[in-house]
Amino acid sequence: MDCEEKRDKFRGCFLGLAVGDALGAPVEGWPPHLISARLGCVTGYLDSVYGMNAKKLRRGEWTDDTLMALALARGFIKDARTGFEPWNALRTLERREELIRLVAEEHLADWKINPKNSCYGKATREALQATEKGVSWRQSGSLKSPGNGVAMRIAPAGLWFSEIDGRLTGAGRKDPWLIAEDKDERCEAEQTFFNLMRLAHDLGFITHQGSTALSCGVLQAYLTLKFYRSNESMMLPENWRNSIWRELCQAAELLVKVLGCGTELVAMLRSAKRKGKWRPYRDIIAGIGSGFTAIQSCSIAWIMAIMHADDLKLGILAAVNSGGDADTVGAMTGALLGARHGMAAIPPNWIAGLDKRQQVIDTADELFRAATVVP
Repeated sequence: MDCEEKRDKFRGCFLGLAVGDALGAPVEGWPPHLISARLGCVTGYLDSVYGMNAKKLRRGEWTDDTLMALALARGFIKDARTGFEPWNALRTLERREELIRLVAEEHLADWKINPKNSCYGKATREALQATEKGVSWRQSGSLKSPGNGVAMRIAPAGLWFSEIDGRLTGAGRKDPWLIAEDKDERCEAEQTFFNLMRLAHDLGFITHQGSTALSCGVLQAYLTLKFYRSNESMMLPENWRNSIWRELCQAAELLVKVLGCGTELVAMLRSAKRKGKWRPYRDIIAGIGSGFTAIQSCSIAWIMAIMHADDLKLGILAAVNSGGDADTVGAMTGALLGARHGMAAIPPNWIAGLDKRQQVIDTADELFRAATVVP
């Protein structure tokens, strides 16, 4: 990829996340049959329907999913301004902890502006309250929450890592987290996964410390990397979808062993196919459920992104109309498809109607510079 294509993909990822968030927010909490009965289907921005949704938002306004993704990105941007080579944040414990501290500070800064913001989930609110009282990011996160608060905001880390990974050398590539006793050489793909896992895990720890929430965050970051790099593949579209699906299921199985998450996630993912073919959309939604847990919402988001890997608009709308945690499912799907196709694939009217769109684009551009420009 040339520089402009990469920049467009960074913008696409950020805008896709924000657009999916804003499209889904007005119907958050609605089961899919209610969306169908009242609206037919969501095809564009809506005003919040008061009484059904506590987030009283304007058309095109995004929620905590985008807010926290932007804060995470600002932490990486601030780290780049320290003058250190960005890849060193993954090579030494001291530098990595400094990076996580900067990200935590950005989350806290947003929280202080509006601590009563109803957009934040319960686990995130409690974690930020603890952070405000001086609790370290290593102790602030919830141990019990099965929520998707890590996965919803982690995409910028996957983008950043996509560019940094190629410049990791020496100890940074030979120190896979949690399996330090095993010093055998690993293939490049394994090293990429384990280094990204370590980064996403620590970023997630700020608000969530349960194995399921962290595992889903790791997988969302990993898929962001894979979708961002997807045009480097010479595979036909259907072959690429099958390949990324296999990689996702294998990575989820690995995290059962490494992070100790349950096998339910793997089962949900595999339930989307029958005899090697995708099941009908409604059957997938009914089988997984339109819930707010990380396992349910992430499974739906990833399945929609892979099923509709070549049609960004259709993929985001399929995600949003699945109901449940519609803003987060839309945001996660939008981030992946935006990272694959870039800003140019997002309908112009969606970009034009997006609240604070220039802030989203500017943050994407700054993160791109932070990840690609050597100090």
